[in-house]
Amino acid sequence: GILNFALFGIPLVGADICGFFVNTTEQLCTRWQQLGAFYPFSRNHNTYNTIAQDPTAFSNYSISSTRDALLTRYKLLPFLYTLFYYAHVNGSTVARPLLSVFPKDTETWWNGHQFMWGDSLLISPVLEENAVSVVAYFPKARWYDYRNGTEVFASGSNITLEAPLNYIPLHVKGGSIIPQQAPNTTTTYSRQNSYSLLVALNDVDNANGHFFIDDGEEINSIENGNYTLINYEAKTGQLKSKVVTDGYRPLSYLMDDVIIYGLTEKPNNLTLNNIPLSVGQWTWIPQSKVLTVSVNLSDLMKEFILKWE
Repeated sequence: GILNFALFGIPLVGADICGFFVNTTEQLCTRWQQLGAFYPFSRNHNTYNTIAQDPTAFSNYSISSTRDALLTRYKLLPFLYTLFYYAHVNGSTVARPLLSVFPKDTETWWNGHQFMWGDSLLISPVLEENAVSVVAYFPKARWYDYRNGTEVFASGSNITLEAPLNYIPLHVKGGSIIPQQAPNTTTTYSRQNSYSLLVALNDVDNANGHFFIDDGEEINSIENGNYTLINYEAKTGQLKSKVVTDGYRPLSYLMDDVIIYGLTEKPNNLTLNNIPLSVGQWTWIPQSKVLTVSVNLSDLMKEFILKWE
């Protein structure tokens, strides 16, 4: 239903999390909350004469799991909001079946239990009670664990992923740049926090992405030009930002970190706008080959170039 509606041109859609008519169970509702955190329209909702199914109706374990999933959603709201911008201006989808992203891969044609946000984030939910793992298909691309950057060497194959009750598998496709924001308990408070960029390199060490923001209130902000759109491109050892439109200045315009997945080796030198960065301004995790750079940009609307070699 959700993926079909996306193809019909209705991107803001979501099922009633934990079901509407029939009583749920705590475990299935917990799994559904994890999945529902990645519905474009995310709402827990049921009818009268059924048990309470909001997160606080269950154990602390379920509450904690639901909170983690929703905070991940809130962290990714800049990315989700950007997807809705492109759905508005060119009719693209937000939640996508794998076949939309990989139409030539016949293994994706019948896959209805995984889906993607845009072309970048792969969601592989657990849909069965008492299951602590899930079989996920990874189309031919470079893939990384969203949370820790570990590369998944499963291009074009199915693998079994561990998925304890408090965990939903999320993976980033190489070639993606995802804008993020430190989450809070509401969108109002979240919008006051600083941003970060997640850069996931593809097979040729390139990536690109976009960031759209407006005031979140004005209906015709795009038509009136009251928005900001920034393009990001990683190529040949550098990351560039390009401000396409600067019609809106966000409540927070700070960018703390750039996190890069997929480098083959530790860089020797990094510069930001041609100024060398000290060792204390970046970290390298050799096990996952993740580079985190504390760029501490005071104004994300000013174009920058980050280089590594």
